[in-house]
Amino acid sequence: MLAMLAVRGLAQDYYIIKSLEFTGNETFSDRVLKKQISTKANRWYSSILFWKEKSRFNEREANLDVNKILNFYQSEGYLSAKVLLSLTSDHRKEQTAIEFRISEGRPIRIREINWDILTKDDADRDRIQEVIKGSRSPVTLRTGDVFRDKSLLQTIRKLREVLYNEGYPYTEPDYSLQVDQEKSSVSVAISLDPGPACQFGDIKFTGNNRVKAKYLLERVGFDVGDRFNQKQLTDTQRRIQQIGMFRYVTVNPQLTEGRNFQVPVTIDVKEAPRFDFRLGVGYGYEDRFRASLNFRKLGFLGGIRRLTGFLKHSYLEPYHLNFRMIQPGFITLRTDLTLNPFLRREQEASYTINRLGSNILLQQQFGSYSSAYLNYALEQDKLDMEAGIPLSELIVLENEIYRISSISLGWVRDNSTPVLAPTKGIFTAVIYTYSGLGFLCDYYYQQALLEVRHYREILTDLVLAGKIKIGGMEPLRGQNNTPLAQRFFAGGSNSVRGWSRSQLGPKDEEGIPLGGNSLLEGSLEIRFPIWKIIRGVCFVDFGNVWSKSYEYSFSDWEYSPGTGLRIQTPIGPGRLDLAFPVSEAGQSWQFHLSIGEAF
Repeated sequence: MLAMLAVRGLAQDYYIIKSLEFTGNETFSDRVLKKQISTKANRWYSSILFWKEKSRFNEREANLDVNKILNFYQSEGYLSAKVLLSLTSDHRKEQTAIEFRISEGRPIRIREINWDILTKDDADRDRIQEVIKGSRSPVTLRTGDVFRDKSLLQTIRKLREVLYNEGYPYTEPDYSLQVDQEKSSVSVAISLDPGPACQFGDIKFTGNNRVKAKYLLERVGFDVGDRFNQKQLTDTQRRIQQIGMFRYVTVNPQLTEGRNFQVPVTIDVKEAPRFDFRLGVGYGYEDRFRASLNFRKLGFLGGIRRLTGFLKHSYLEPYHLNFRMIQPGFITLRTDLTLNPFLRREQEASYTINRLGSNILLQQQFGSYSSAYLNYALEQDKLDMEAGIPLSELIVLENEIYRISSISLGWVRDNSTPVLAPTKGIFTAVIYTYSGLGFLCDYYYQQALLEVRHYREILTDLVLAGKIKIGGMEPLRGQNNTPLAQRFFAGGSNSVRGWSRSQLGPKDEEGIPLGGNSLLEGSLEIRFPIWKIIRGVCFVDFGNVWSKSYEYSFSDWEYSPGTGLRIQTPIGPGRLDLAFPVSEAGQSWQFHLSIGEAF
């Protein structure tokens, strides 16, 4: 039996919510309004996810949602808005359909904005008026606009921030409103008490028991007597944190009730342990059992140098020994020098290689998200090939030992967050490598690589993630081939997942991967919640590897759709993926088990 019900006593609590809709909402979409309320409708796939608890009606929660919608409309300037809850219930099936009926009414518009600057100093008044009316004004309120609470509060907040950076840390803004309901208008009065124009005072450090104050002081972005600027405090905090010697850094201006002209600054640090190490074990489908040991020594050979070490064993890397000595502030305060000797053995489908060498890396930080680097690498490699690979694929024929001397330029910008499983932001990396810088170098080639990843939450907790990666390399100085171990390979848990590791691309007659000089691969994923710490993904990967340099034939692209599960852990999501190669007749599903997202 169906019945129309309204407002209170409308349906039995805990009826399954069959649908939820809004009517009369001309200004705001259903999607916007759904974000304001707690009641959720069951999705179309809810019946498939039998283990997930279905959304059920709760009268108290639904009535609270009426108030939430009403408050939202009023905060957006619709003071005369009305909201009515209406239900259609099927008592036999114990289901209910929810409808929020909305009457928006006329919005309140801003009639005028009045400013009152509470200072006797004409220079301060002129300076603040210039901030309010300037081209970079933080004021988002405009006469004639619909009045919104968030616009007013945003103006107050940004105005305070701007004046902090203009030397007024004691700024106290306030406001009052006069509403005319009959004319649907409001007058806004904003008062500003800026306090005195201030300068930085004495700088004091606390908590630096081992790190000398001079290393901190040279990273302070201001001097005693400079005009107070909140942004300089933030930059100082970031610069000191980037030294890598501290667990946390706080930079606090010492504001007083007396509004002193000079503002002392206290910089409090918590030093990290001088020495620590971490032992890790795990299992992945490609690298099988793996174990690693990481250690770090702070203050190596004195000062603020750091020494890190890394030792790893897995099927793909039977041994990998890596040391890094990092010298912060090598040329500028934002430039780090890294010396990186290494020894490792790599075991791939078409070759095994022993590498011995070192990198010398200069890295320059630009802001919070961007950095560039210059790296010189010198290494001697011993290559053991699979029997099927013809020697014509190589240049070095004598003991299969060769030397590479190369320089790389790179730029990276990454504002994706959170780190272990991004849900928003963009990662971009561009790398160019030139090999052939003397030291009896055996291979001459150049290589370029571009990778872009984009993450976006398109609905609540529903993330769309995409990746594109394109690379090319070519031999130089009359050579015909590039080194096998430096070529591009595709396929695997972090590549085109319909193929196992390195199995997509050129092969010899025995099916051994040869790699290539051109690479294009991409992925598109939908990531969604399933239950508690378990999430799901649906994806399609595409791409290929080509033998020739800079060849990306669209007709040769391979595709692999798939699905997977993620289990959230403190060290990143545990990942299980199943993918199918579309064009490979008779090819079975590929199974991938690993830690961390595919990209």
